[in-house]
Amino acid sequence: MKIAISQINLQIGNFSLNTENIKRYINQAIDDKVQLIIFPELTTTVKGAKDLLLIPEYIEKAEKLISELMPFSNDINIVIGGIEKNSDGLLNTAYLLKKNSATPIAYEQNIENENKKYFVGKNLNKVFEIDGIKFCAVLGNDELPNIDNCHIIRLNSQPYTKEYEIKSKLTQNTIYVNHIGLSQENIYQGESFVTDINNNLIAIAPQFEAKLLITDINSNKTVIYKNKCKEEQIFAALTYAFKEFCTINNFKKALIGLSGGIDSALTAVIMCNAIGAANVLGITMPSKYSTEGSWNDSYDLAKNLGMECKTVPIKPLFDTFINDIQGQLYADLAEENLQARLRGNILMAYSNRENRVLVTTGNKSECAVGYCTLYGDTCGGINLISDLYKQEVYALSNWINRVKEIIPTNTITKAPSAELRPDQKDQDSLPDYAILDEILYRYIENNESVQQISKDFDETLVKDIINKLNIMEFKRNQFTYCLKISKKALLNRDYPIVNKFRY
Repeated sequence: MKIAISQINLQIGNFSLNTENIKRYINQAIDDKVQLIIFPELTTTVKGAKDLLLIPEYIEKAEKLISELMPFSNDINIVIGGIEKNSDGLLNTAYLLKKNSATPIAYEQNIENENKKYFVGKNLNKVFEIDGIKFCAVLGNDELPNIDNCHIIRLNSQPYTKEYEIKSKLTQNTIYVNHIGLSQENIYQGESFVTDINNNLIAIAPQFEAKLLITDINSNKTVIYKNKCKEEQIFAALTYAFKEFCTINNFKKALIGLSGGIDSALTAVIMCNAIGAANVLGITMPSKYSTEGSWNDSYDLAKNLGMECKTVPIKPLFDTFINDIQGQLYADLAEENLQARLRGNILMAYSNRENRVLVTTGNKSECAVGYCTLYGDTCGGINLISDLYKQEVYALSNWINRVKEIIPTNTITKAPSAELRPDQKDQDSLPDYAILDEILYRYIENNESVQQISKDFDETLVKDIINKLNIMEFKRNQFTYCLKISKKALLNRDYPIVNKFRY
């Protein structure tokens, strides 16, 4: 029996484009003599619509879409994720469209906490037959029903995380359907698949690529899954997300401040890969503390990528502030931050004038402990690497250079520095990144206690880092839009800004 899995690119609120793509896939499946086509969870509303689900007109459009697809069900059976309203609220629903009728065949029972504002749970997993073959649909992360000789259709919206492994999703006789797209901070990866009775892969769709995957569920042929390395997957995810962000928000050009450091270098590579180097502008903004090496590294990077780079020195602006406004030089933290804020103003001016989205470059390690300047290096429209620890930034940069030098070697090997005072190094204020990253990872992602972490690290250091993390919540609350690629990003911490708890 031939089935088609619609690994569709879904955009929140773009009903016209989503509907057009749904119909195109259905017509393609009909032409290929497919008997059943399957779409992902919440295809009609799209996962992550949040408070749009509270708007009656949005719900009406989603309901209308099911009605609009009904005539196609005279030529092909359709399973599609949508919604159903009842007296208690919205139900996350899987519909079977067959012979011009729509029947709910599954409801999501175990609603995630963040979705309980919008959905109510209800138990339904109805077995249905097509040409004598039994199917049962399951939504989200609900448990699989124990039904013999039945193909399980799991309609899902699974965002990419760097911890994800496909083997954790493999179960026998399963048709796993996932979409691609960008929804809030989540990057949906696709990678839909079909398994046989022995849990072997019959077919699998690629990551981050729209695809109508057609296969025969009775096939004896199996496929070998070619697992990409972690760095390749991360790079693909961030590249895809930035391309989607620019497409959906109508940005054709982008802008980045190039410091000569590894964070801005990695971000620039992702940007150029996503929207083309001709559409990316880098601006290097040296101060009196900037080294010639940093300036050269920025231009070498731009040359390697084929992107434009300009120099706009901040020294005249800084001197004017000191001489005409402040009256004297203090050489303190406020003046270090002033340099970052002058750079932020310059970048925002270019962003506004040329309609370029400004991309910020703070990594997870620095964002966690507040090693950044509000209204300075935090200015921008999106941050691509905010969920990458510093050690991961280095690993990804080395992966990028695996064939030839794209990021200048000096950028990778030199000691990281904000260059806001003479001979400044990050490690003047922070512990070694290998230590910092592990402490943060164990506390944020693994939810380990300070006492547990202190078995392997100095307790005073651990407490200092965790206190910095918690105190700096007020900064992160004002950050730009950030992407999520880990099981727990900084934006997923629901930590009160106003509190006095300290270790």
